[in-house]
Amino acid sequence: MRKTVLWVVLTFFISFVGGLFADAYTPYFKSFLSKVGLLPGRGSLEILVRHQNDELLSCSEVTGFELYDRSIKEGDSYVYNWWPATPSFLWEDLPRGRYAVQVFVNDMYAGDVGWGATPVEVGPGCKEEITIRTINPVQLRVKVFLEDGTTPLPGARVEITSQEEWEYPWRSGETNSEGETPRFYLQPTTSPEEYYKIKVFFDDELVGLTETQLVEDRVVPIHTEVTAPE
Repeated sequence: MRKTVLWVVLTFFISFVGGLFADAYTPYFKSFLSKVGLLPGRGSLEILVRHQNDELLSCSEVTGFELYDRSIKEGDSYVYNWWPATPSFLWEDLPRGRYAVQVFVNDMYAGDVGWGATPVEVGPGCKEEITIRTINPVQLRVKVFLEDGTTPLPGARVEITSQEEWEYPWRSGETNSEGETPRFYLQPTTSPEEYYKIKVFFDDELVGLTETQLVEDRVVPIHTEVTAPE
């Protein structure tokens, strides 16, 4: 009984003193507590998001990460996210455990690591570095027509957003004399909940709108409210 009381008092004292000097001695203090069994081991996990050719994605493409703790017996637990993100992201001071990460590009699921039988193990004092190679992007071209459905509409502005509808579009461009936009490269959709919104503006007014999923290269026709001049 006396040993138990002394151990509790010692634990409290160490935690208190460590708190007082946390700014200067946090790494050493945590390492000491981990070694003597008073603090669960903690580590870090860095995620790199790359194309299939091994190049890092641009900062404007990676929407976010979601981190799941797979150590919980009752099932996977969503523990952390980061929106918006960058193609290189570091989670620090993670509890010892088994993790899985999902990455989203253009708001669409683009890849993961740690699912199935191989979760990412994060141990005390360790930094794990994991690369996620995304699903290849696909091409989208929009062809805009007048109300009659056959006459191309040149000079229209086309904006493409996701189902999340952020303030700025993922892609935008103007139609040419044939009513066609440039080719846009976007992350493909992978579920019924994922889709792109295509908005058409003419003379600063919204004249056309459609929603589409994108699983392969395609051309999307849009009939607008613009009538042919008399």
